[in-house]
Amino acid sequence: MRNIGRYLISLIDNPITKGLAFSLWTIPLYYYLNSYVFNVTLSSDDYNNIRQFIEWLGIPYGMLMALMLINVWTQFDTVGRAFDREADSILAFYNSIILVPNPKIKRALKTNIYHYIEHVKANFSTEFADVRLKREGNKILNEILELIVASTKAKSGGSLSLELLRLHNDWVTDRGERLSFSSQRMPTPVMMLYFIASFLWLAPFFILKFSSPFIGMFFIGGVTLLIISIGLIMNDLDKPFEGAWGVNLDAWDELLVKKIDDLQ
Repeated sequence: MRNIGRYLISLIDNPITKGLAFSLWTIPLYYYLNSYVFNVTLSSDDYNNIRQFIEWLGIPYGMLMALMLINVWTQFDTVGRAFDREADSILAFYNSIILVPNPKIKRALKTNIYHYIEHVKANFSTEFADVRLKREGNKILNEILELIVASTKAKSGGSLSLELLRLHNDWVTDRGERLSFSSQRMPTPVMMLYFIASFLWLAPFFILKFSSPFIGMFFIGGVTLLIISIGLIMNDLDKPFEGAWGVNLDAWDELLVKKIDDLQ
């Protein structure tokens, strides 16, 4: 029953389902507007102008929609890859500290890695915008760096400590990229341009009269479904930690927690 409930919730939260629900409201709206509001007879010139406007605006509107959709998908995919890269960096660092001869330093390094993983898992959706959370994450990384420096002072430090410093630097770099990519969003003026263009392209369809009202309802419902669904998909992808396709840390659980089972 839980699986069925989760499936129904995900189905309702799906942008296409929302777009379909919204488009169904446009069918009676189209019937009402054509029956009581736009019931005056338009000249053939007016109809031709409306059709030409739809055709003329449709070309740049389609290009704008495609470019925005590609951009938000690329941005969403980049955020997910940034999380995976940082997870790989942490795993590479952990595989190297196994060789640290000092058991006290090794244990402290493992404990800090565990704390960092828990910190990211608990705050990944807000850390990029919260200075306090960023400082907490940086503090853990600084403590790990101090332990590496301490290991270089040990008798058997040497090349292993240099390798740990290199891996730590890669880890810090990947963390910075994750936080940077997580904060990127589609500019508000671009989203406003999309909504204005969508309204301008959709509105003339409500004025057109078809030989059969069912044909008109089909066109209006289909065009509205397309516009609303794509808009909701872009909105979901532009918020990588929310919505139907939000980025999660399942990969961190599988890649780190299950393999690094002695951190606690």
